[in-house]
Amino acid sequence: MLTSILFHAAELERCKAIFNNINNLVIENKARLNTESYLGDLLIHVIFNGD
Repeated sequence: MLTSILFHAAELERCKAIFNNINNLVIENKARLNTESYLGDLLIHVIFNGD
């Protein structure tokens, strides 16, 4: 019984770690997309406005 509980607790921790890794990748991706979008907008501004 105790072994089973410990096994399930370890599995839960492993799943939480995987979820956190995925969540961090999503956050990094959003930041990268926002940066690329900003740089694209800035480039368009410079091309059309020259400053």
